[in-house]
Amino acid sequence: VDVRDIGFDDGLSFCMNLPERVGVVAIPVVAFHDDVEAGRPFVRFAYCRSEATLDEGIRRLANLRA
Repeated sequence: VDVRDIGFDDGLSFCMNLPERVGVVAIPVVAFHDDVEAGRPFVRFAYCRSEATLDEGIRRLANLRA
């Protein structure tokens, strides 16, 4: 996910702040990228959870735009 679309420039700082803001975690793509600048604005989410948990996470993430 490109976090620039929701007002963030840096995926790492977004990921560090996300659990406190909405109780959801993400992984900064920069951790997997050779080119730090190219990977900076992107984050990954893992989907190895129940549907109910994923639905709740989506609801919480939607509040970031509010």
